[in-house]
Amino acid sequence: MASATGNFFDAFLDRYADFFILLGVFYYALIHVANKTFFGIYFGLPLVLVLSVLAIFGILMSEYMIQKSIAGLKYELKDHWVSKGRRDFRLFVIFIGGVLTYFSPIFAFIALAFVAIETNLKSVGRFILTLRVFQGGNKYE
Repeated sequence: MASATGNFFDAFLDRYADFFILLGVFYYALIHVANKTFFGIYFGLPLVLVLSVLAIFGILMSEYMIQKSIAGLKYELKDHWVSKGRRDFRLFVIFIGGVLTYFSPIFAFIALAFVAIETNLKSVGRFILTLRVFQGGNKYE
């Protein structure tokens, strides 16, 4: 049975789940990728740390920006590139990266890098679009 309380609780637990999933991928990358060379490219500890922090921050900010625009600003972006590819797609990318670690641990790092880039680009895109919408006085459709 659906309820507003259940929806709130589900969103609350989703953020914790996202955090701990990415924390696990970060730990794996830290152990198996940091300070190692793959395909002739050296992956230093600072790179792994920065991308991991960006991925964790990005996945939390991405969902926050969506919820803030709906709850606080009373509008939702539809049919725009910043509204595509939500949580299920990101978790699928992490899943595929995890499965592909059977062949090389670099795939976990690639999945982490994808999440870091995708979520932060979309968060910044949502922010810019929101500013444009409210400066023009029109709601985006």
